Formats: sequence, structure tokens, C-alpha cells
Amino acid sequence: MSKKFGLLVIVIVMLSLLAACGSGKNSKAPASDPTPGVFIGTTSQGMDFILEVGNTPDGLAVTSVKYKVKVTGDGFSATIDYVQALECQMLVKDGRFSGEVNLNGEDAPAQFSGAFFNDNRVEGRFKQVKVHPQGYGEATADVTFSADRSE
Repeated sequence: MSKKFGLLVIVIVMLSLLAACGSGKNSKAPASDPTPGVFIGTTSQGMDFILEVGNTPDGLAVTSVKYKVKVTGDGFSATIDYVQALECQMLVKDGRFSGEVNLNGEDAPAQFSGAFFNDNRVEGRFKQVKVHPQGYGEATADVTFSADRSE
């Protein structure tokens, strides 16, 4: 009887360990489509970041971003503050999005990508290039961001 009890204890412990695999608090949930709304957070540079999601005729999409970013390069650096939201349409599929955001002026579009988690968080990255207006070269930023749903 003690062998059966010992075996039963081992089986219970093994099942408990298997059930716990992947269920820790640090495991990231899979990306999922959010409901429309506004997400507010910061960039890896510590600057403000706002992203809006809405329904469009083509489906769920990131419809605008508003942020501040520091670009650096040989010869100059600049901090750019987009005080008005930049409209865009980056479709969301399986909780993920990527695309371009046209910037004011003659600069190349910023390249964005990201993912939504648990309908209340978005994390991603954007890359931006700024050409100096007097021809002193260009400055770039490669920035990550995270934002939570605004209530």
C-alpha cells in the first residue's frame, strides 16, 4: 500500500508541475484584436505616446498616433513634438499591425509595428528619419513604445 501511495503522490506532483507550465505572471498573453479606443503611454525615450484604434471600412485599424521623439545623427539632433495627431490607417490583424505614418513636411514616413494584448495594452516600435532643412544630413530614431487603454 505504501508503494501505491508514493506513486500517487509522484503522479499528483507531476500533474501539478505540468499544469503550472506557462501559467506564470511573466508569461505574455498572445496578441489579440482590441476594441476601438485610445491608448496612452510612453516611448523608450520617456516621451508621451498616444495611439487610437477605430473601425474603418476596411476593418479594425490604428487610425492615428501622436508622439514626441528625439532624432539624432551626424551634425544635428532634434526633438519633434507632433502636437496634433497624425492620421493613418494601419490594419489590425490577429492583434498585430504595421505600416507607415505620413509626417508633416518632406520627411519620409515613419515605419510602425506593434501588437495589442488583453484589450488593454499595446507595445511596439517605430523608426523615423528627419532630413535637416539646410542639408546638414539626417537624424534618425528607432524607438519602442508601450501604452495602456485610456478609461
